[in-house]
Amino acid sequence: MYEAREFEVLVEEIFNATEYFETVKKQEQYDLHLEKDGSQYVVEIKYYRTMRAQSQLINKALNFLSKVQERKQDEIDDGVIAILVVSSYLELELKQTIEEDNDIIVIDLLDLISLTS
Repeated sequence: MYEAREFEVLVEEIFNATEYFETVKKQEQYDLHLEKDGSQYVVEIKYYRTMRAQSQLINKALNFLSKVQERKQDEIDDGVIAILVVSSYLELELKQTIEEDNDIIVIDLLDLISLTS
């Protein structure tokens, strides 16, 4: 679990360093809450020990994040955008399918690297 916590801290630091989001807050029900221009984002961060995440683990994370997004949506009037951050690499086709089918933004290892450059 230590590696997972370190990854969560790293992702939070990356979001803070990019200064793209106006607010980056740690949450108890999910990992991060972000805000930008009145839009709200719920972020779930998943650390996987392999370079390629197993589809079963991705699906479990997507289900959880969808539920969080729905609950948060009930609390506010505007839309809530969900972001899944994974420590693994996802092939572009899989990533696009996940985003289209679930209305969730996916940030994988390559995206994180590009955010830091």
